[in-house]
Amino acid sequence: MAQTPNPPTHLMFFCEIPPKIGGETPILVSTEICEKTFEAYQEEMDRIEQLGVRYIRVLPQEDDPTSAIGRGWKSTYQCQTRGKIYPLFPLWHLSKIS
Repeated sequence: MAQTPNPPTHLMFFCEIPPKIGGETPILVSTEICEKTFEAYQEEMDRIEQLGVRYIRVLPQEDDPTSAIGRGWKSTYQCQTRGKIYPLFPLWHLSKIS
């Protein structure tokens, strides 16, 4: 939903077995999913890395409601100039492709 310009107004959750403490489980933490995938499928993930497979997303400058991505880099990163977002890329494990 991060790329949806008009997210739903309501979300529903269900928990069959409630936690003993806490319970503030995020919907998805992609870094954790990636770590778990590497743990569970080490050989396959190593091969994917060796092959140089990468996920590349090219964002337009402005939002485009007709696109599946929907949001441009300005609204995605809440920034008006590229110079301000490039220094943040390493924090997000992103790389700039020119």
